[in-house]
Amino acid sequence: RDQPRSRGLGDVYKRQGCTVTVTCVPEAQTAVLTRGLTPEEESRIADVNLWAVHTLTGIVEHRYLHGAETVPLTLTQGRWRLYAVANHGSDLGTLDAEAVEALRADIPPHAPDDTDFLLPMAGRTETDVSGPASVTLTLERLAARVRLDIETAPEIAGRLNILEVQPLSVPSGVVCFSGDAVGEFGDWPPQECGTSAFSAVYYLPENLAGEIPHIASPEERTHLNAPEDATGFRISTLYEGKPVYYHVYPGDNGTSDFNLRRNRTYVCLLYTSPSPRDR
Repeated sequence: RDQPRSRGLGDVYKRQGCTVTVTCVPEAQTAVLTRGLTPEEESRIADVNLWAVHTLTGIVEHRYLHGAETVPLTLTQGRWRLYAVANHGSDLGTLDAEAVEALRADIPPHAPDDTDFLLPMAGRTETDVSGPASVTLTLERLAARVRLDIETAPEIAGRLNILEVQPLSVPSGVVCFSGDAVGEFGDWPPQECGTSAFSAVYYLPENLAGEIPHIASPEERTHLNAPEDATGFRISTLYEGKPVYYHVYPGDNGTSDFNLRRNRTYVCLLYTSPSPRDR
């Protein structure tokens, strides 16, 4: 007579599932010694929407975490895709994979010294479940951190005055799990300055504006040559009573690239020359 087969842990996990503990953590950022959020503030997580989607069956498990970054999920055996969106501010509910991947995050205009601003974050990963496990899900900030420093040449100190700095052509938001900018492009309110130097950190939505291959020098990197929707800054100055405007564009290089990528730091230095002119 055939002996009854004993049931091992694998059979239990197939029928009842097993505990997978998911921890959401922000990707590490380097410090910036100027106005802006501290590294701790850049990593603040107020809430997390977490989805686990079985890649074969499409079964979805959703959890909304408020004030916590770790949660246990009971998942059956198989391959699961994990998605997390942090700092959305509300419970997004149970969504299928297609709806999750279409989620967007809005990033409203904010002052560089606004320390109450929460950076939206998102992350995804896949894991094979065959027993109890722990998974760390790394979250990317959906904004680029742009540090803008403006210095005035000593020869014209006292004759050139920086009136205001304004971010231009900023998308209203981004798709959480792709590089697509969404919504309308608009200019943020200008920040008044009134001095001969300026330094601030801005958190701008990702904007993959592309490249202009024929730009070979920084001098050609002007508003006349930039892509139409490239994110940049207009610096309004007054030199000996006459208005002079500068345009600065962050990107992956100092010439042809105008892509502003999520979770990266860009440093833009504008040094006003002894012969100011519109740029």
